[in-house]
Amino acid sequence: MKNSDGEGIKKCFAGGAILQTIVTDKENKTTVENDSVETFARIVQSMPKGDGDERVVFDAIHIDGPMAAVWAPYEFYYKRQFSHCGVDHFVFIRQEGQWKIQYLVDTRRKQGCR
Repeated sequence: MKNSDGEGIKKCFAGGAILQTIVTDKENKTTVENDSVETFARIVQSMPKGDGDERVVFDAIHIDGPMAAVWAPYEFYYKRQFSHCGVDHFVFIRQEGQWKIQYLVDTRRKQGCR
């Protein structure tokens, strides 16, 4: 992300990967927004190099054969200013010797960060 490398981002995902964000609005209503790998890569690529900084902590990693689940709290900074925090939850699959993201769901909030 720091390198604004959209093509590199795309290589991390398996074909048919699912990206979702859990959003809670001002009225405390929770919804799920869907995104595509292409859109996510385009957003990353549109940021000037060094402006997007997602600081991730890999809290828990569970592996069973070709599947892994990762729980990863993060804080996101844009142009060195705090933007939001949350948790990334990944499901990886191992294909042809490489781990690829099959599913990514995250939360986003401005308060209650570590």
